[in-house]
Amino acid sequence: MKVALVFPRFKHRNFAAEPLGLLYIAAILKKNGIDVTFFDGTVIDKEEIIDKIVSGKYDYAGFSVQTIYADDALDMARKIKKRSPKIKTVFGGPHASAHPNPIKGVDHVVVGEGEYIFLDLIKGKVRGKVIKAEPIKNMDEIPLPARELLDKRYFDNGTPNFMLSRGCPFRCAFCQTTLTKIFGLTCRRFSIKRSIEEIRNANKLYKKMGAKVTTYVFQDDAVTYNKKWLQDFCETLINKKLVTPWVAGSRADTLPSDDMLQLMKDSGCKKLSIGVESGNDYIRNTILQKNLSKNKIRDAFKRLHKVGIGSHSFLMVGSPGETRATVLETVELLDEIEPTAAQVTVTTPIPGTTLYDYCEANELVNPGTFSDYDYYFNSRLNLDTLQQNEIDTLRNAVNYSIIFRNLIHRKLKVKVRYKTLFKIFQMGMINKMMSSFERGTMSFFRYKVQGAFKFSFRG
Repeated sequence: MKVALVFPRFKHRNFAAEPLGLLYIAAILKKNGIDVTFFDGTVIDKEEIIDKIVSGKYDYAGFSVQTIYADDALDMARKIKKRSPKIKTVFGGPHASAHPNPIKGVDHVVVGEGEYIFLDLIKGKVRGKVIKAEPIKNMDEIPLPARELLDKRYFDNGTPNFMLSRGCPFRCAFCQTTLTKIFGLTCRRFSIKRSIEEIRNANKLYKKMGAKVTTYVFQDDAVTYNKKWLQDFCETLINKKLVTPWVAGSRADTLPSDDMLQLMKDSGCKKLSIGVESGNDYIRNTILQKNLSKNKIRDAFKRLHKVGIGSHSFLMVGSPGETRATVLETVELLDEIEPTAAQVTVTTPIPGTTLYDYCEANELVNPGTFSDYDYYFNSRLNLDTLQQNEIDTLRNAVNYSIIFRNLIHRKLKVKVRYKTLFKIFQMGMINKMMSSFERGTMSFFRYKVQGAFKFSFRG
């Protein structure tokens, strides 16, 4: 039995984000004596992967699919089937779990956690076009991810990724119900022992590859949700002398006590990312269903600043109901909370989420291909309040305000108001020039400038 696992990330290639899902599946297959090859679109072109799968006479080709990569994955699967009909194609991941039935031209679609159900499929224990997996009850049974299959450039990046838990108890409209379809209703965790084992294994592998671990990246959706587990984990990192800078995500209303924040910092926590989304209460809580007050947001960032943990904010521009005035509210909130970094995206309702259903019901969705669901740049919405070019301009202005405000503060020790920079970066000529610098004809200069000044256009 020969199995090809494909990560079709040909767009926004990023060595900081490891494809953990497929690495876990690869580990399960290898443990069961199955010949598995990992084809990573982050490092290999699409047609080359197709040629290798066809010529390699694989029995199965499994794809981990996010919506933005779905068109490429479908194109690959159909070309593989056309050239070698005996190869069974399988889709899994967020896109497949969110809406499996419309996927045509694929032999099997896995809904939910794919580790064991994919193994059962290729062993002939389960059958069907759409196969639903139940959440894995004992997560410690899952083998350590097969990081050894990664390209060396991931190791050179120095940021091993971990998921210490699966699932999220919150109901944000831009994530749910997709997260529940994948992970179920509850938040499940690896044991402390298992988590430490995975961290140690990653450290050894990075050392073997001649690379240095600079930062642990915890991808969990709710790392601060279970306070007792978090306390035990941080204390174990300290006691086992595994203190290394680490970053994670949190919610403003699940931030632990000041004493716990200090313990997190002592264990290596250097930055927490918090979803702010919008400075407008209606957009944040009614449209995006964050159920999060401004006071909670203000308090969370204030406490992070006090203890000395970096604060990263996630922001969206272009939600239903968005106007220039509501975007200004977001900028004004930034002047209050002063994040040390931020990521600004265009509101992009992904098919299968509550937000998409709302937008579709209100005839706001702009038809397009799956590749168009690019939350960095492309608005998929037709709003009465803003044209798509206005959304792009406003997103740019917020993004560049954050980048340059923080750059000025870091290099010159001078604080400039976000609101002041926001006005400047809305100006047509400046906005277009910066947009070209970020992703247009001048983008080749960006990498040199980012390297010299140590900042990123994506927070």
